[in-house]
Amino acid sequence: MRSVILRLSALVCLALLSAGCLYRGPQPFAVRDMQSTLAGVPLRDGDVVVNQAPNPTSMILSRHSPTPGRFSHAGVFVHAADGTPMVYHLRDGGGRALKASDYFRRNELVGVYRHRRSDAPGRLGSRIREWLAENDIAALPFVLFPDPDDFNSPPYNCNTFVNSFYLGAGLDPPFVQPASASSTGWTREISRFVASDWTRITSASAVVGNPLFEEVVVWRNPAIDPRLTAGMEGFTDAIRAEIEAGRRLKTKARHPPARLLAACFGDDDSEYATTQVVAIHFNLKDAWSRVQHRLQQVIRRDGDRFREEHAYELGRRLALEHLDGFFE
Repeated sequence: MRSVILRLSALVCLALLSAGCLYRGPQPFAVRDMQSTLAGVPLRDGDVVVNQAPNPTSMILSRHSPTPGRFSHAGVFVHAADGTPMVYHLRDGGGRALKASDYFRRNELVGVYRHRRSDAPGRLGSRIREWLAENDIAALPFVLFPDPDDFNSPPYNCNTFVNSFYLGAGLDPPFVQPASASSTGWTREISRFVASDWTRITSASAVVGNPLFEEVVVWRNPAIDPRLTAGMEGFTDAIRAEIEAGRRLKTKARHPPARLLAACFGDDDSEYATTQVVAIHFNLKDAWSRVQHRLQQVIRRDGDRFREEHAYELGRRLALEHLDGFFE
């Protein structure tokens, strides 16, 4: 009973923390003449969908992984058996099967990449619908860091999940494991923190450089000020610089509501969402909310005089002022 009460309390806290923060934004997805499109560009079954969300965790995963780039998460686009355009993606928790109309407008940046083989959409559409008819996507395990000796096999993350459909259809996968990266203060600390080898993880940006895939469309959410994105880049770069210099991450959330959420949902259904990983997520959001507030004040005050390069430097400087509870 006590655990049930704790989880219900955590849900209430989560709802309160999320109120007013759930970003919906403009709608880039449409269906015209029975054709699904993103920003007016036609989509096909099996297209790889990669994105970056407007939060610092996504920025770190995209910008500071061994395959750095603009994207932190991956899914696959396909028309379901009833014809509904869907994006299927593996993430911790729920929301793994989303209508394309809901999925695309939730992100800051979305890219779509397609295998160059002309028969890829037909093969992938059949394979994915067959798999969905036989499996429950909600029941799959999620582990952000796969077995480095067998990258394309379970346990899955979002990238290996997409890879599995391509391999099952007899096609080369979009996400290829990177060559082993050099050990630095950053990779050693992140590897310690997540209890896995950070140098072997592939971010969603890996598909961008895969010569077997071509870019279909990249859509940037016009409702998000690019100066805030630049400020977040400076913010996360400052965090990496501090860790490279030898600082260590705290393993507990800073504030009581976040501690309750981390404790209740930390080890819920995956090895990835450990209490300490959930804690760093909340600590990041807490510090970034303070930095973002200041950036927005300066943007309102200075208008167009405040450019992206200014936002980057201010985000980097403010990070050092608001990360006092982030490190040990």
